[in-house]
Amino acid sequence: MKTLFVSDLDGTLLDKNAQLCSATVKNINKLIEKGLFFTVATARSPWSMVLLKDLNINCPAVLMNGVCIYDILSRSIIKTFELNDYIISILLPIIHKLDLSGFLYAAADNTINVYYQNVTTKNAKVFMEHRIRQFGKSFIKTDFSGISVKRPIYYTVSDRYEVVLPLYNYVKNIKGLRAEFYRDIYNDNLWYLELLSDLASKAIAVEYVKQNYGFGRVVAFGDNLNDLPLFACADYCLAVENAHDDVKKHADEIIESNTKNGVAKWLVKNYHKFI
Repeated sequence: MKTLFVSDLDGTLLDKNAQLCSATVKNINKLIEKGLFFTVATARSPWSMVLLKDLNINCPAVLMNGVCIYDILSRSIIKTFELNDYIISILLPIIHKLDLSGFLYAAADNTINVYYQNVTTKNAKVFMEHRIRQFGKSFIKTDFSGISVKRPIYYTVSDRYEVVLPLYNYVKNIKGLRAEFYRDIYNDNLWYLELLSDLASKAIAVEYVKQNYGFGRVVAFGDNLNDLPLFACADYCLAVENAHDDVKKHADEIIESNTKNGVAKWLVKNYHKFI
């Protein structure tokens, strides 16, 4: 049976410095040469795929928690799941009122535009400066009270729990909207809130890849709460040792941590069992 192996990035495949260690690259690339079908499902956007430049990924990647299905090799967007006009008409006034330092993503042909209202928090400034410097990412300043965006797909904000919680409480019951609310693995004082269509998730996007690229089985690796949808669609689930307890509860197996090259080590030992 043709098997698709899918790994989360931060906290799972990447190390504590958000990098791929050389052993991971070496071992997974060797397996790909032998026939491994490998990709990633992550909250990260297309710009961050430069982190995987040395990894010979041979299947479409699932980005932005399932909002975007992306071909890393050709740098092209295969599919996006958009927020409808009703959701945007409710969401943007709330974001404007709370004046949060978040970012709105919108699809445009074969690219994605990123809008922001302000970057007043230290975390938002660091996020923006880092993405510009490392990935060449562009940001467009605008006023969310009157913004008109074609094909909006995703909104994300990261701040202290008590700052982000009011927005989560405002939007969590909006019909057609899905909210991912979870702690930042790199900073315990920060929480991520990601807003996307309820038609988008790691599960739905991976299922799309599975059905459209001839896979009969999915093996998934993850660590955080936003990986639970990925686990829900997988036939076999593996949580790294550093994973959230709720993720471990849904795993078929616990493997070594991301800092010990857990995903690649498991694949080297067990890949042959799934071909």
